[in-house]
Amino acid sequence: MIDNNIVEKAKDGNIHAFEEIFKKTNKGIYNFILNLSSNRELADDLTQETYIRAFRSIKSLKSKDSINSWLHRIALNLYRDEIKKPKLNIKSIDDNSENNDIIEEITDWTRNPENIITDDELQHVVKNAIQSLPEIHRAVVTMHHIEGMEIDDIAKVLKTSNGTVMSRLARARDSLRRKLAFYEGKK
Repeated sequence: MIDNNIVEKAKDGNIHAFEEIFKKTNKGIYNFILNLSSNRELADDLTQETYIRAFRSIKSLKSKDSINSWLHRIALNLYRDEIKKPKLNIKSIDDNSENNDIIEEITDWTRNPENIITDDELQHVVKNAIQSLPEIHRAVVTMHHIEGMEIDDIAKVLKTSNGTVMSRLARARDSLRRKLAFYEGKK
C-alpha cells in the first residue's frame, strides 16, 4: 500500500516520491501486462510507457482514486492500444535466450526430473488456459488472483461496477475449471 503523502508529494512534482511509487508498484504492473500479453519484451515496453504516462499526468490523479488502480488502468489501456496495432513478425536469428533457459534447466541437477516435467506441464497448461480466456476475463483473473487486487480496485481500473467484476471473475473461474478439469486428478 502506498501512503497518500507520497502520492501527494509526487503530484506536487517530487521526483523522489514518484520513484518510491515506481519501486512499490513496477513489478505488479509488469506482471499484469505479462499475464495479459505473454510477451516479456512487450511487458517491458508497456511497463516503461505506463510510468512515463503516469509521471506526465499524475497531477490529474483524483485523491479518491487508488494510485495502484490508476496505474493498472493506464497499463490496460496501453495494452489494448498495442493489440490494435498491425503486427510485423520479426524474429532475430541471434536470439539464443530460449536456448539458454533450456540449458540452465537441464543442468540444474537439484530438481527431481519427474517433478520438473509435472510442474512445468501444469504451469504451461494453466498459463495456456488463462491465455485462452477473453481479454476482459484474463484481465480480471490476472488482477485478482495474480496481482492480489481487491474487487473495488479492479472495478475502478475497468470503470465498471463491483458486481460486473465479480460476474466476470466467476465466469473466468468456471471457464478455467472446465479447461483444467483433466489435470485436477493428476495433482
